[in-house]
Amino acid sequence: MRRPQLLRSSSASTLLLLAACATGGGEQRSSVRDLVAHGQHGEALRLAEQRARELPDDASAQADYKLASVAVLLERCRRACFEDRDEEALAFALQARELAPGDRVVEGWHQKMLFKLADRSRAQAIEAHASDNLELAKEKYEEALRYDPNDRRAKNGVAQALLQINFRAGMGEAYYREGTQAMTTYFLHEARSLFTYTMKYTPKNARASDRKGEVSTMIAEDRAAIAADLEARGLYAAAENEYRIALLIEPTLEPAIAGRERTGREAAVAKVLDEADRLTLKRRFSEARALLETQRGSTDIQTERFDAALAAIEEAELESMYQDALTFESDGRYPEAVEAFGKLLGRVQFYKDALTRKENVEGYIQRAAETYEKALASPSTDEQIRLLRGIELYWPDYKDVRERLKALGAPKP
Repeated sequence: MRRPQLLRSSSASTLLLLAACATGGGEQRSSVRDLVAHGQHGEALRLAEQRARELPDDASAQADYKLASVAVLLERCRRACFEDRDEEALAFALQARELAPGDRVVEGWHQKMLFKLADRSRAQAIEAHASDNLELAKEKYEEALRYDPNDRRAKNGVAQALLQINFRAGMGEAYYREGTQAMTTYFLHEARSLFTYTMKYTPKNARASDRKGEVSTMIAEDRAAIAADLEARGLYAAAENEYRIALLIEPTLEPAIAGRERTGREAAVAKVLDEADRLTLKRRFSEARALLETQRGSTDIQTERFDAALAAIEEAELESMYQDALTFESDGRYPEAVEAFGKLLGRVQFYKDALTRKENVEGYIQRAAETYEKALASPSTDEQIRLLRGIELYWPDYKDVRERLKALGAPKP
């Protein structure tokens, strides 16, 4: 019997949605989709495959078979992932992608497994690097990049491991004389000291002088590389300090000169952003906003942070107004609450449940006024007590309700 062909035009997303709705009202769903919706994926696949074989030209049967196949594969992927059988999980996700290319759920599991495998390989690489096993570290960093080509830490790790491997393998043999052993193991400060000792005893040793200069440049470049990494992560103050150290070692190092100037400016901008955050926490919103607006042109790199900070100030101010209004409401200060909600809604048309709360509080005020007038107009003491007691339940501080109840001889509630 020939294997049933899956309909390539069917959307896995649509099928999964139909399956999810199988238990709801409306027309009767197929048994396959009902089984999938209830998590009985194996049974669904057996039934779907049988129907697909029996009805090879039936589009619905083929679609059900595809649905059940994808559901089974995703369930196997999930179980394998939770049991840390990550390569198996990735294989299941890839099979599901072949059946349902572009499906959001399938793509999500595929990306999840790639990132998990990349994280695992990178962690193994870091451990190997820390143990000085550079070849294994390089292999694991490259493995992480196969799973996630954009993994910046793995890229940096490969570069660093290669650099150390090259040094230790004897790349650039001219660098390894009179202290090259220290350079081979990348102990650059020790190498520089060794070359200094050599020059102390043989002052005319031009080769040692050259090597000392080379080592100093390498140390400075190493610090500049650290600074560049910190700068890329937005840690501008730390990056500026690393560039400063690099320039103390090698004052003419161009990347460090430009980097220190650049990060010094961005570090100052970062302080402005931090100060704006501090002012926002203190609810000094106008000051925070003015500070950001005056300093916005100081950077071309952190403009998105300025936008985010301004948006955060706006949100914090709205939330502060909302909380103030809630405080008035919970304290029974209804007119102040109405005014506060009104100011908030004057800024934004809708904010959480502010509109509903404002209408409710306005209703309390109107009802209290009407009930109070009825109580004053009633000739019956009992009726007055009943009406005033009703107001006291939700607004005990309204006008002189408590005093009137006391004067009418109403018992304490």
